[in-house]
Amino acid sequence: VMFKTHNYTPSKDQNFDTFTFHWDNVRFDGPVVGVHDAYDADGVVYLQANGDRQIGETETVNIDLPTVGANPILVGQVNQPKRGQVLLSINGRPDILIEPDRYVNGDCNSDNWNTFDVPIDPAWLQAGNNTLKWTIGPRPDCVTGDYQWDGFSVKALQIQMDRDGSVAQPPQTPSNPPAEGFDVFSFLPWVNQP
Repeated sequence: VMFKTHNYTPSKDQNFDTFTFHWDNVRFDGPVVGVHDAYDADGVVYLQANGDRQIGETETVNIDLPTVGANPILVGQVNQPKRGQVLLSINGRPDILIEPDRYVNGDCNSDNWNTFDVPIDPAWLQAGNNTLKWTIGPRPDCVTGDYQWDGFSVKALQIQMDRDGSVAQPPQTPSNPPAEGFDVFSFLPWVNQP
């Protein structure tokens, strides 16, 4: 149900203090969204500046989890991502590559905020404090132009976990592969499930 207010009279003129209230039924025939628990990072990742940040620079944030639930997903938004430059280590594990849902500028980089949702192995997490270390990875060959600086920022970062087995997992696609040399398919049992 969506409620709205309109300040008009039947003649629709010179009304500044009379309000009428309206409601509309809104129907949604899409898929049922499962129930999940979400736990937020304790800060924003800021690996950007007015100019280049150095490749290899890092910043750490933490997410506190009361327990480790089923099918965890890392969700957030990344600013100015460049293909291959957004690297993440969870609790000291090898880096994985975090890539947004889309790139622009020749499928190479973006100068805006873009969303990512990446399934992660529950074995990487622990009840209590979890450390997420972000690193600026190598500059991709596809980046051209004087104003394509290295670095990125991450906000709205959280780990979501399936509460009752009803949350659909995002597919593992080329848009969010692991960092080079790390086989994500060896530990994600739901990757090939419908």
